[in-house]
Amino acid sequence: MLRTALILASAYAISAASLPLEDCSSVPVHLAVQPKCGTLGGAPGDLNAGLRTLGRGSFKSIVAFGDAYTDGGAHGGAPLKPAVLTPPNPEAGGRASNGNVYVENLAKLTGATLYDFAENGAVTDTRLWPNAQLSGATDFVNQAHNYIGQRKGLDSDSTLYTIFFGMGDFDLSLQKSDTADKDLYTVAGDIIYTLLELVSYPTYAKNVLLIDNYGRGTSSEAGEKFKAGVFTGLNTMRTKYGINFGYVDLKTIWDGVLGDSPGFEAFGYTSIGPCLKDSSTTEGACSSPDTTFYWFPNTPSRATHCLIGQFITKALDQCQA
Repeated sequence: MLRTALILASAYAISAASLPLEDCSSVPVHLAVQPKCGTLGGAPGDLNAGLRTLGRGSFKSIVAFGDAYTDGGAHGGAPLKPAVLTPPNPEAGGRASNGNVYVENLAKLTGATLYDFAENGAVTDTRLWPNAQLSGATDFVNQAHNYIGQRKGLDSDSTLYTIFFGMGDFDLSLQKSDTADKDLYTVAGDIIYTLLELVSYPTYAKNVLLIDNYGRGTSSEAGEKFKAGVFTGLNTMRTKYGINFGYVDLKTIWDGVLGDSPGFEAFGYTSIGPCLKDSSTTEGACSSPDTTFYWFPNTPSRATHCLIGQFITKALDQCQA
């Protein structure tokens, strides 16, 4: 069993390394859902408020903040290692996946240089969560301050900032169900406040893409208030500071795959995963990782990262304000 799993994983590492990132053409899954467009000032929905649509040359730089879904394995904006699996290590080049993460695909699509500050296990602000502090988790606040402190001097007009938080915060809020509304509302405020720091001196960010998937197929009243708080904050920042922003809700994909409409088979998946039992080893890996929704439990496979990138691109193209 172990020998078979290692052979499969080794062969897969070769295909991952040669994957054409800009179109993920070797991945046999496809989108089976469409964006759900919102409006400026309305309820949260997929929206492009002034961003360039993503294509070759649309941005020269992408600065990414987030958790495991965005983490390319280097942290702090350093160059990323190739997304190659070396069994029994299940992390392709340090990623919590078996291939490139979605933001790498976006960078390849646009031809942009990627500065990835995301880190596995990150939340929005560890000061809100004692358990996160004990685990040594990083957060959006520190990732943003790290970037600002580096004074990279990137051109504001040609730099896209991607922000993807909320999943870890939502999980921790479930442990404090009596204050979940208050806690997640505070998280939304922290995202907007930290974004205000990015649009100020010395960074002067102008182009922001915020991605949400707080419940990964699960919804709650507190979670929906969190989304509304972030979306309202982005609208206000566009009015007051003239930023261009995109908002993309991946709940549409998760509902489509994990639910009955249309169901995972419609996307070309053979399993909702995970391909691995846990995040410690490739031993016992599934035989078809490119048709499995998750790689680790609750963490996307490289095929799903391809769909995330495609969905973001489609949402920004179809949902222009």
